[in-house]
Amino acid sequence: MKIYEQKELEQIIEAYHRDGNEETALNFHGGVVNNRDLSWQDLRNADFSHISGRNLKLIGADISGANFSHANLKGSDMRKCIARGTDFTGAILDDTLATGAEFTNCDFSRASFVGAQLTDTAHDRYVPMACPAEGSFIGYKKAGGHIVKLYIPDNAKRLSGSDRRCRTNLALVLSITTLDGEETGMQEVKSDIGNMIYRVGQHVVVNEWDNNRFHDHVPGIWFFIDRMEAVLY
Repeated sequence: MKIYEQKELEQIIEAYHRDGNEETALNFHGGVVNNRDLSWQDLRNADFSHISGRNLKLIGADISGANFSHANLKGSDMRKCIARGTDFTGAILDDTLATGAEFTNCDFSRASFVGAQLTDTAHDRYVPMACPAEGSFIGYKKAGGHIVKLYIPDNAKRLSGSDRRCRTNLALVLSITTLDGEETGMQEVKSDIGNMIYRVGQHVVVNEWDNNRFHDHVPGIWFFIDRMEAVLY
């Protein structure tokens, strides 16, 4: 695993742009760039896949077309960076600071955003909702080692962020089954986080609501649209 020093990174990037080699891209695949500063650099189409980039500074950098798939960018500073068509598949973006950044047509499949600050980004205009924007639908929540089947009515608020998890403020508990889908006869189950109780035949209501879809650790009934996603969560 290659560990890149700050000066080395700067020299590689400078040489790449000086030589103008358009047939290849900057390649840092699998490298270690923790705590390095790449702010305001032209990193278009660069390969940062599988890197360890904790606390990496990318302030104002152009990372359009770059590959950050399965990269660990926990705690990185991405304020005002430009990311158009960037691949963040499976990336760890927990605790990143990305205020004022542009994320256009990026792939955030299976990426993690726990604790990330995405206020004032162009991000939410390009990530489709994982749950229906209107109408009633069915959702599934994992709680107490069981699966709670929920009915979300058409008047319920609903949001999802950059991953597949959804949240709402209102849901009717339809059933509680085992992970394999077998009936348990259970009438209630407690959520794994907090003190919320899910009782069959009763509504669950959350009075506090955060309208920012990319905020994590906020009040809400968290669930998945697909049952198997809930099972595997």
